[in-house]
Amino acid sequence: MNTAGTRPGGHDGTAPTPAAGAAGGSDDAGGWPEPAKDTTRYATAPLCNRGGYNQPLMQSTMSVVPFMLLVGTVFGALGAAGAYIISYSEYRQRFLRPGQSANRMALDVAGMTFAFFVVASLVLGLLLGQVAK
Repeated sequence: MNTAGTRPGGHDGTAPTPAAGAAGGSDDAGGWPEPAKDTTRYATAPLCNRGGYNQPLMQSTMSVVPFMLLVGTVFGALGAAGAYIISYSEYRQRFLRPGQSANRMALDVAGMTFAFFVVASLVLGLLLGQVAK
């Protein structure tokens, strides 16, 4: 006795109808029938082949090396700024010899930090490019 607008299967206080899967074919207590399983779609066209996802990685529009150089430049600049701030504050607290500049020494540390990040990202980009082939 399902009325219009109510879900079959006893949610409105009525017993489920046999057409709604009350014969025990479903684990769902709601009584909805299970959908038919369509296995032909997966046998003929796996999901990984749709939409060009099976193309090799290096045939993509963006290469790995320029992307890694961009990442290395951005994070190198952030790392260099942090290294400059930290080393400048440390060098100012220390007693420097005459002729030593805290600003110059902090700039040296920042430059080395930036160079390290860029070179490391370049090496990582080259390694990832070789692995992806």
